[in-house]
Amino acid sequence: MHSILWEIVVYSCLIFIGSALLHYLAFRKGVLSQWDEDTGQHALSSEQEDESNDEASHPLIEKWLTFGGGYYGITAFAKLITIELSQAHELATHWPGIDTVLPHPGLNGLINMFVNFFVAQYINFAEAVSWPAYYVSHFPIWQCALFVVITYLVFRGAQHMAWQYFLKKHH
Repeated sequence: MHSILWEIVVYSCLIFIGSALLHYLAFRKGVLSQWDEDTGQHALSSEQEDESNDEASHPLIEKWLTFGGGYYGITAFAKLITIELSQAHELATHWPGIDTVLPHPGLNGLINMFVNFFVAQYINFAEAVSWPAYYVSHFPIWQCALFVVITYLVFRGAQHMAWQYFLKKHH
């Protein structure tokens, strides 16, 4: 249980920060708007929408929203961050030496190093987007459910906070 609690704390922090920042930027750029369920209309006034849409949308925000920018995408991004930080820590603490990183000096060695780097990035990306498989294979299902429920609530809370902050700044 201790391990899943640590996972929940770490990922909740990363999801909160990522979700709050990306949602705020998306609201500010006019890429996202909240729907008012009472009136069935956008929550922004037309002046606010015009002001927000004057700024060009950020391509990173559009990609995030188009390709899983919700809870799943933020969680996968948080997983990628933890994988990359873990590998950077491993490299820093167990430095194998320049001969291991670049075994063949010259152009071929550099090309080989860059190819290995990009292959490692694709592997890390695949591991990050398959985060549910990691949790199901490492934790009991009820702990997986607890992880998803808590981190989803954190995601929604950050989204709501970003919206409230956006409204406060634009009134």
